Amino acid sequence: MSGVGPIIGMPMLQPHEGLPLRSEAMAPVASEATAIPFGDMLSEAVMHANAQGMSAEHAVQAFAAGARDDIHGTMIAVKEAEIELKLVSNVRTKLVEAFNDLWRMSV
Repeated sequence: MSGVGPIIGMPMLQPHEGLPLRSEAMAPVASEATAIPFGDMLSEAVMHANAQGMSAEHAVQAFAAGARDDIHGTMIAVKEAEIELKLVSNVRTKLVEAFNDLWRMSV
């Protein structure tokens, strides 16, 4: 029996609706997961950022040539590529800082 919650229009969930059973929530997930080397994950992120950048560049060129008239889609593609490049750049900066901190550490 679902009713309307204190926020107008928001349905109230009953205890059994949408929640996993206790045994499912407590099951270990690590036994099913496979380990991915960090270097592979980082190189995949760089390749994906590069692909996003090339895709955005093609969208901009198509828009400039008149083959595409979707300015919103073009701007979204450019911003997604910019955000992904910033993310990869920030991860790289943090890795270099961590390496330098380890290098300066006296044993």
